[in-house]
Amino acid sequence: MSKASTKATEKYQASVGMATKSYKLKAACAEAFKAACEAKGESQAAVLTRLMAEYVSDKNSVPCVFCRIKANFKQKKGAN
Repeated sequence: MSKASTKATEKYQASVGMATKSYKLKAACAEAFKAACEAKGESQAAVLTRLMAEYVSDKNSVPCVFCRIKANFKQKKGAN
């Protein structure tokens, strides 16, 4: 990727609130998760985001802006 392209990507990611996170997981679990995502045609990021949003909304612990956006989208989509 060119330097300009990388800079543009970083600028876009910052503008939409993207963050890079790093976690230590058991290798077998991570590989099984990767394989399951590939088998279902979903990205690991999309699945992790969905799982995190569901966990936060179920636990009602910390307000999650993404959870509210997702809930509003579902309501609007259902109204059509």
